[in-house]
Amino acid sequence: MQERKDQNNLTDQEWTEFTEAVKALQDVAASTPNYAAIAKIHTPFHHRRTAHQPKTFLAWHREYLWVFEQRLQEINASVTLPYWNWTNQRQLPAPLSSAKEWGVARGMGPNDRVGDYSSDVTAAMGKTNYEDFHWALSPAHGNVHMDVGGQMGDIMRSPEDVIFWLHHAYLDKLWADWQKTNAGAEPDMPARLLPEAYFMHTGNQVLKTQDLGYLYV
Repeated sequence: MQERKDQNNLTDQEWTEFTEAVKALQDVAASTPNYAAIAKIHTPFHHRRTAHQPKTFLAWHREYLWVFEQRLQEINASVTLPYWNWTNQRQLPAPLSSAKEWGVARGMGPNDRVGDYSSDVTAAMGKTNYEDFHWALSPAHGNVHMDVGGQMGDIMRSPEDVIFWLHHAYLDKLWADWQKTNAGAEPDMPARLLPEAYFMHTGNQVLKTQDLGYLYV
């Protein structure tokens, strides 16, 4: 079972391996699907309201993160996605803070901070109904996107910024933590997550992170 860690707890070596794997995937010569192709998955499926349907939002993005992580692991099997807990570190993760290095635009610089959304997270974690949990978490999700700005602030292009993956890994962790105390509260999601060219599971098959081979620590 692989472990996804708080980005604050990554060693220098783990950061190096993660960033090198991402950059290798971003290379236009990388095997299919490369980074650009994976990022583009988000575009049509937002328009079709698949990725951002309240019922399937969390499951769709859990699968999306898994697809991205699987590609990174084809480059380096030891790499796992870190998560950015923006409630206790509001600045961008230092190794990812240079917009120029990562070829993106951002509205915030390395020393700027996202808003304090800890109360939103606390409220969400206190919900016992899945739909209520989703909606309580939604403002913080969107606000972090907008605070970072640039591609992150553009729902059509947000996965182009590597910060997207760490942001959504934290949302996925929050869902995993919520599931521990609200087991069985998720909606029934028997349909295959789309697009089938990239995604392999139904919504019900991604309810447990262990079934996808990872845990959050």
